[in-house]
Amino acid sequence: MVHIPRKRVLADALTSLSPEQRERLMRSEAALIAFLDRQLPGGEGRCRGSHS
Repeated sequence: MVHIPRKRVLADALTSLSPEQRERLMRSEAALIAFLDRQLPGGEGRCRGSHS
């Protein structure tokens, strides 16, 4: 977890997805984390073990 100030507006990382894909990711925490992890520079596995 990280601290984000309340006034900071975050970009929606799921905007490029269809409503069906968004819904599928929102039902699975593991799939959502994997998707977001792949969006980071450096790709998949970069944050492995740090989302406990």
